[in-house]
Amino acid sequence: MKENGVKANFFISGNNIKSNPDYLKRVVADGHFVANHTMTHKDFNELSDDQIRKEITDFEALYKKITGKEVEKYFRFPYGHYNMHNLSLVSSMGYTSVFWSTAMRDWEPRENGAEDPYNDIMNNLHDGNVILMHQGSLENMQALARICKEIKKKGYEFALVNDLQPKK
Repeated sequence: MKENGVKANFFISGNNIKSNPDYLKRVVADGHFVANHTMTHKDFNELSDDQIRKEITDFEALYKKITGKEVEKYFRFPYGHYNMHNLSLVSSMGYTSVFWSTAMRDWEPRENGAEDPYNDIMNNLHDGNVILMHQGSLENMQALARICKEIKKKGYEFALVNDLQPKK
């Protein structure tokens, strides 16, 4: 991303930050946006309201401990699982929930290697597209530079969620 001048949104769970705090520091120092993805990546539809609040506030505390800053109030539900009650609860905590429109199935083996994530994204480009990718996928990482170049070539821009404003 750096070689292509692209900044990204990272929804990171606290358990990953705990195991590698320097990664969080590097992502923040490189100008990427980091948002709350819970402390332990549990399905909110299986948790009580108090457990949900703890997942979110524990992440906030860890983020502040490592970066010295408050996390901005953007949130992504683990697995994309939510219901209206949980959406309202997260909203009542001051968070804006962010969902995706193109999801890489990168937790599954990819038949055609880096061609699969490339084609998945390039065949689904549209204004406002939020692409879900995981950095743990070798195929994603192999395709990323090519994806960034091609998206820009097609006239699209990359944006951080905290820079986006709803149309009035």
